[in-house]
Formats: sequence, structure tokens, C-alpha cells
Amino acid sequence: QPVDPVLDEEILDEARRCGSARNRQPWHLFVAMSPPVRRALSGHAPYGAFLADAPVVVVIGLDHERGGADTELDGGRLTQSLLRASEDRGLGSCPATFFPTSADRAVAEIVGAPPGIATRTAVAVGWPATPPSGRAGRSAIPTGRRRFGDVVTWVDATPGHRR
Repeated sequence: QPVDPVLDEEILDEARRCGSARNRQPWHLFVAMSPPVRRALSGHAPYGAFLADAPVVVVIGLDHERGGADTELDGGRLTQSLLRASEDRGLGSCPATFFPTSADRAVAEIVGAPPGIATRTAVAVGWPATPPSGRAGRSAIPTGRRRFGDVVTWVDATPGHRR
């Protein structure tokens, strides 16, 4: 079902205020709401068929000249902020990546991004669907989180002692 335009603007405004290295803010958000545009975008994301069905798709454009070496980091921060802002309002969201590199050019053309703006990521936003009833299948994607000790190493701790 459609997302209220005021809610869309709140989410986008909150996301654009995320941190940015040296405050360069190397992003531009392209918001796609029409079914033909969403379908076209989904065709360039190998794992993004869901973009066609989402009421709102936000394509994140990045200007590497403006952002320098920190552009990708800032794009990730913006994407995470968009996901969190959606979640905070009860909306579902899911990122998708456009690849290979030729998809970036096709997506840029679809959304009208000017030259020099990379369009490798999109976020679908909408009201979560009711989970299907019946027997659940097994996901091919790992579930749960890796254990703390498997991802954290204290490098400055005294031998035999952790913080």
C-alpha cells in the first residue's frame, strides 16, 4: 500500500542529515514511486526483484568527486540512516545493489542522474507485508548474528586480560 508523502519526506530528511566525512554530503536521492520506473530499476538489481513491488524506491546517487576517498563510507552511512528512519516509523525497508558496472549507467539514465553521479544502491520502503501462512521454507541466507567473540579482537589489551 502507498506510503504517506509526508512520511516519505520525514524519512528522507532524517536520512540526509546523517554524518558525512568533512561534511561533504556527496549524495543525491532519487525517489521512484511509479510502477514502470520501479520495474525498470528492479531489472538491474540481480537480487532486487522486490523493488518492483515496493511503493517507494530511493536510489542513492553518489558524487565521488565531491566526496573523495570517503564517498562510499558516506553512502553507507546514508543508506543505514534511511533504513533506520524507516524502521523508526514502522515501515519495512531493504537495500539492493545494482551490478555489474553497466547497471550503474542504466540506473543513472532511468532516474535522470547527471554525469558523475554513481547509482549503485537503492532502498525499497513500504509497509511490511503479512508473512505468508503455512510451512516456512529454509532461507539460503544465514540468519542470526555472529557471536561477539568471533568479530571483536582487543588489540591493545594486556595479555590474558580483556577490557
